[in-house]
Amino acid sequence: MKKIVCFASGNGTNFQSLIDSVHAKHAFIIALITDNPEAGAIARAKEANIAVHAFDYRQMGREAFEQKTIELLSELEPDLAVLCGFLKAYPSAAIQKWPAINIHPSLLPSFSGKGMYGLRVHEAAIDYGVKVSGCSVHFVTEEIDAGPIILQMPVDVLERDTPETLQTRILEYEHKAIVKAAMLFCSDRIKISGRRAIIS
Repeated sequence: MKKIVCFASGNGTNFQSLIDSVHAKHAFIIALITDNPEAGAIARAKEANIAVHAFDYRQMGREAFEQKTIELLSELEPDLAVLCGFLKAYPSAAIQKWPAINIHPSLLPSFSGKGMYGLRVHEAAIDYGVKVSGCSVHFVTEEIDAGPIILQMPVDVLERDTPETLQTRILEYEHKAIVKAAMLFCSDRIKISGRRAIIS
């Protein structure tokens, strides 16, 4: 089975979905890397006996954090990196060596790019007046939120929605999407053709 390294910055509910549905069934999650020593994802990893590598980004800074991450990935040699609620950029030097997928809480390319994460995405969707939002899983490239899209799941935007309620409902679909995308990768069912991720 393939080896996965997960990256998370916060509570780690998408990470938990991967633990529950993928770990030791379709692949092995061999480590959690986090930029936040207080991330809730750490407790989830420890509960599942997954190695934790917590680096304090605020103290280290970007250059040191990325160097440490590259060194660690070189040791671990994962088949896939999964960014599940990771609020820092995946190191550009890692992209060609260790493919990574990311979950984004909108239907790309809408409401994406630098600074668009968390509640900001849902605020933008509601302010724009879209009737449908959702989530997307895509491959990580040098350009933020611009890699080939593996899958998307739509979610209706209700008239009564606030950014918080929309976020909560979309998060349920994120849990399903990140698991499905990881399983597709681990079963070698994704091929890249230009901008397209073709599912066999």
